[in-house]
Amino acid sequence: MLFVALAVVLLVLTAAGYRRDPRMLRNAAALFGAVVSAAVGVLALIAQSDARAATAITLLVAVGVPLGVLVLGGALVVNGVVMLRREGRSLANRLSLVLGVAVLVVPPVVVALVATLHPLVVLAGGLTALVCAYLGACLAAFALWSRVLGRPGRADSRTVAVVVHGCGLRGGDVTPLLRGRLDRAVEVLRTEEAAGNTPVVVPSGGRGDDETRAEATAMTEYLLERGVPADRVLPEDRSRTTRENLERSVALLRERGLSGRLTLVTSDYHVLRTASLSRRLGLEARVVGAPTARYYRPSAFLREFAAIMLAHRWTALALLVVFVVATAGLATAGVVDTLYHAGLVA
Repeated sequence: MLFVALAVVLLVLTAAGYRRDPRMLRNAAALFGAVVSAAVGVLALIAQSDARAATAITLLVAVGVPLGVLVLGGALVVNGVVMLRREGRSLANRLSLVLGVAVLVVPPVVVALVATLHPLVVLAGGLTALVCAYLGACLAAFALWSRVLGRPGRADSRTVAVVVHGCGLRGGDVTPLLRGRLDRAVEVLRTEEAAGNTPVVVPSGGRGDDETRAEATAMTEYLLERGVPADRVLPEDRSRTTRENLERSVALLRERGLSGRLTLVTSDYHVLRTASLSRRLGLEARVVGAPTARYYRPSAFLREFAAIMLAHRWTALALLVVFVVATAGLATAGVVDTLYHAGLVA
């Protein structure tokens, strides 16, 4: 019942945080904690009510966890190979491959370290396992909240502009990734218009070093071809980063006398970082995610996750310390309790 109660409390905190500001990263941790607590609580209740169910659950965990790790690691390695073949051999495109190898290699290494029974080596193995578990939980929370946060949602009469984030051109033309963002922006615009709202669209993106023209120029052409009126499109063609997308788009809108709530359209993997950045900049905004090709998504999510963790590195480090200390404390208490009931300690 303790885990079920904890899940309820975390769900309440998630709902309250979402109502206050869905862009807060603590909402991701609260929702993930609620899901995990609920799952553990339900399994514990089932195990307590039926001895055979307890045996089945133990067997399921003992077999399912290693098998799940093996499948996950293999899938990431395969995805990494596909990424390298389709997108090139950049560091960002190697992320899923690197993580896949780590998922396959680290668990056996940890087991081997613990099996030595040398106190310091066992401690190193335990700390490695805890750090990996923490990072895995953070990544899962990141992915889960990105899906929740990036839903299109309903129209909002306060919206004055739909800002579309650029992401590079290919031969001066819109790429499939950018096309997904633009199509989602048109979808959002139509939803707003159906509700009687008339926001402008801001295609935001400058010219990269390897591009023949500004991203905003190609984006504008695409929007016009999709039937967006020319007088409703305000290109922002100087930005080079996500922060500049936001800052320069807001400046452009203010020059036109427009201020209010923004709808930021980007790829699904980029939702959480965009949302967090817009909050830090003090913007009133919601973020909508556009679908991404499946093969591209794992490495893209990993890249964004790394950027989020780096931007909040001190908070992440503090939470890691709390996680390690709490987990070690619970584990120690469990061992002592087991030894006590076995009559090995007084």
